[in-house]
Amino acid sequence: MTKLRQAMMEAMLLRGFSERTKESYIQGVRGIAAYYHLSPDALSDEQVRRYLLYLLDERKLAYSSANLALNAIRFLFREVLHRPRNEIDLPGPRQPQRLPEILSREEVGRILEAATELRHKTLLMTTYAAGLRVSELCHLRIKDIDSDRMGIRVEQGKGAKDRYTLLSPHLLEQLRRYWRTYQPADWLFVHRNGTDPLPVETVQKIFYRARDKAGIRKRGGVHSSRHAFAAHLLEAGVDTFKSAISNERLVAQTDQQIRFRYRDYAHGNKQRILPLEPQEYIRRFLLHILPKRFMRVRGYGLLANWDRKRRLEKARAALGQFAAPEPKPQEPESAEAFMLRVAGIDIRLCPRCRQGRMRKVAILPPTRGPPATGPPGTGAARRLR
Repeated sequence: MTKLRQAMMEAMLLRGFSERTKESYIQGVRGIAAYYHLSPDALSDEQVRRYLLYLLDERKLAYSSANLALNAIRFLFREVLHRPRNEIDLPGPRQPQRLPEILSREEVGRILEAATELRHKTLLMTTYAAGLRVSELCHLRIKDIDSDRMGIRVEQGKGAKDRYTLLSPHLLEQLRRYWRTYQPADWLFVHRNGTDPLPVETVQKIFYRARDKAGIRKRGGVHSSRHAFAAHLLEAGVDTFKSAISNERLVAQTDQQIRFRYRDYAHGNKQRILPLEPQEYIRRFLLHILPKRFMRVRGYGLLANWDRKRRLEKARAALGQFAAPEPKPQEPESAEAFMLRVAGIDIRLCPRCRQGRMRKVAILPPTRGPPATGPPGTGAARRLR
């Protein structure tokens, strides 16, 4: 291994890159070095531009592949060779935005039926029913299947994050049938050597073979099962978006207090820790749970929370209303109106005839009467006790 490659590997290790990213970056730098037969540290920006044109124009690679090679070269130049940023003005190719071709429920069923081998059927069923990425599927372990909570734990998925996903009763029964047949010890789907997880390439081949056998011509690899999983949940009325208080934001939990992480946009966009009592936490969490077929509506445009006041003032000015009308100050409710509204008692009504209306003549200040006198036992003394 050359010193330059070793330095690049160490730089990626310090930044916590995944193994997949490390391999892709090394392959991207190796490609341009082989094209020019030069060490990567001797390349210029113009040579990098011509190499990108070669990838797009001659090799007909996708824009995403060219972007990956460009990001690998940028990382080498900036983080390893420490070139100034103004010397690496490399425009990245614009990637077309394409929508995936979603498999229907009937097509997913045909693919699963085409996988006649128990291992292949279980593998494809787990990918679809749990909405897993192919790398997450390959690294599932037996201990990740939680039949008590009916969930599957995904450790260190995309972005080095743990999460839980669904485990349906039908999938659980299929997994149990698979385990009784193959008896895996650690990895759920094992490589033929018996120790390593199943390679991603093997899963792709299994999916392509079942898809072609089912006579489906839609594009996409095994990841299209994940797209179908999300689309079918949305069609069934299930909200697939994260709630505002998600598992990854929880810091600590006790019987008396729940502490979770939030972003304080009003004070420098800093992350802070907020402690809440369990009842208050549950109350806030339930605000994000909607009945079936209800959609969450947030303020967009002029009514969005961010800078709403200033933008509404500009909108009123454009409409000829230069300021919002000032609300008229409300008079405090009188005691007469309050008693009539709350108790139904008209305090102005004459207590004798119950017909005439009393009117205010004067307000007498409160006075203190003369002190009570008389021997003990008299009425005056009793009134003091």
